[in-house]
Amino acid sequence: MLRPAVLLCCLYFLVLMPRQSKALSKEKQDAIKAHFEEIGKQCVQDFPLADGDIADIRGKNPAPAGAGVPCFLACMLRKIGLLDSAGMVDKDNSLTLAKTVFEDEEELKSISEFINECSSVNSVAVGDGEKGCERAFLSYKCMIENHSKFGIDL
Repeated sequence: MLRPAVLLCCLYFLVLMPRQSKALSKEKQDAIKAHFEEIGKQCVQDFPLADGDIADIRGKNPAPAGAGVPCFLACMLRKIGLLDSAGMVDKDNSLTLAKTVFEDEEELKSISEFINECSSVNSVAVGDGEKGCERAFLSYKCMIENHSKFGIDL
């Protein structure tokens, strides 16, 4: 059986919360994690994942092989507000959301630069358009490949 809680914990730490902040209380971290887990439970119903997909994401594999991974990521990113209705990375909303979580100016600067880097996937031609699966996957791959460039710990 699929272990969505395990996957979502990994996704939380790998993609959605790019760095742990000393400024975030445990309560705030737990609330964010619970929110993402609930969204993930919804998305995994529509886009099932295999155990191998979980292992790939946990291992920070920039190219998980599972067919359901791109659309699962798109579902998550869309529901969180990082991917817009046109299937594009929403750079402005991503930064707005980061500002609701992080207060440290240096962290926000790094996160902003990271978002700018990975929003470049918006200029890549994809075959699924507004569906956003391919672009979400490209965004995930960008995050995995570029996090260290911005001092972000995955």
